[in-house]
Amino acid sequence: MRSADAPPLAIISSLAYFAHVIDEVLSLPVSPEYFRHLRQRIATFPSPSSFLLSDRIHACGVDDADCSLNPQATCTRLRRG
Repeated sequence: MRSADAPPLAIISSLAYFAHVIDEVLSLPVSPEYFRHLRQRIATFPSPSSFLLSDRIHACGVDDADCSLNPQATCTRLRRG
């Protein structure tokens, strides 16, 4: 583990920093069973559209009489200042 008082490390400014690791990983043999496993796992991922929050979140401002535009929505009260 790195000491807390050690000088800061340089910033990684390019993926070239990882080139040797990427080359090593690409050279590893991968079985067809592993690809089958990955396909099955990916099939269980939620669709990208399920991450859209526009239909589930409504920001309620001070002018809203109530925050019931969408009963399933997660309402967030906005505050000024």
